[in-house]
Amino acid sequence: MTLGGGERLITNLAKYSVKEDSNVFDFALIENRVDFGDLDSLNIYPLTKGTRIEGVKRLVYLPVILYKLLSIGHYYDYLVSFERVPAYLNLITSIILNKPFVVYIINPLSASFVLIYRNRLFRNLHVMLHKIVFNRAAHILTMSDGIKRELVHTYSVSHGKIHTIYPSIDTKLIENYIKQPIDKCENKFFENKEIVINIGRLHQQKNQSALIMAFNSITEEFPNLNLFIIGEGPERNNLKNLIKSLKLEERVFLLGGKSNPYKYLARSKIFVLPSFFEGVPSVILEAMYCGIPVIAVDSPFGLREILAPELDYSQKIHQIRIGKFGILIPNSQSMIVSGIAQSISFLLKKSGIKSVCKRKIICWSQNFSVKEVHAKWKSVLV
Repeated sequence: MTLGGGERLITNLAKYSVKEDSNVFDFALIENRVDFGDLDSLNIYPLTKGTRIEGVKRLVYLPVILYKLLSIGHYYDYLVSFERVPAYLNLITSIILNKPFVVYIINPLSASFVLIYRNRLFRNLHVMLHKIVFNRAAHILTMSDGIKRELVHTYSVSHGKIHTIYPSIDTKLIENYIKQPIDKCENKFFENKEIVINIGRLHQQKNQSALIMAFNSITEEFPNLNLFIIGEGPERNNLKNLIKSLKLEERVFLLGGKSNPYKYLARSKIFVLPSFFEGVPSVILEAMYCGIPVIAVDSPFGLREILAPELDYSQKIHQIRIGKFGILIPNSQSMIVSGIAQSISFLLKKSGIKSVCKRKIICWSQNFSVKEVHAKWKSVLV
């Protein structure tokens, strides 16, 4: 989907809430970028008219957003937000209205702050503000045990205050979407071809340039292999230039955002996630449910829990590791490109790997069903 992990989480919870008629969640959106579909019984409050608010414009809008939050916040038992700006707004709203609030952390904070805020002063400011948020929050939810450990060790949050709730996957939606045909204009990319795929925002953190360079190193070995990258973001032009400089215009395709990425996943051989760091991205779970072998750069903040749960979180890997549910690449600049290339080559030569992967994941994926995740949310909030 064209949405990020937070938005995907929201839509899955919203759809299931409406289906079960539980009326647990209403949604106030700072940026109205979420397509909830035909959910007439859901209360949705767009807090701004625009679809994208950044920089100085966001600062100007903050008092307006806060005023609107205060006007609706007193109707609710809990105020729930993600990290950073939404968390700060929720903190102020909860203090003024004397309401408990919950913050859900979906990304490792320290790594995110280094990437987003180049200025050390800004980074330290956000660390301080998050410590205040965590101190005041009634509950803190994290997308993985790895992120939970970071909050305990870096932000001095009590274990008992934190609940790990993994993201959910909508298996029924996936099953329906993978049946949809590929657009006619894209059929030629699949004819007598094998596909390696990546889905994610085109951003420095996602490190798609490493994937392109790894792909370039194996094009001669696999002449019928193509690479699809689905997503949009600020790195698009840089990636386009890299593809051109490597003369890969007929092999690597930036497909943009897709409302249905699952039909591409289901027709691909391998999913690769080269990100420098991740929590537990929904797309990993969705790829696994589609029966696609997964290669990912190791991250102690959640990915390892999904792909190689047999590994201790503190155990560093220094070579390619074939985990129980996927392949991990050491998170080292000198290893990422070569590790991805070697792993793709290994999987393409390994017959039957896709069917084995799908058999394994059928049981494992039940931990991430919308029903199970929704029940965990209710157990915290109700």
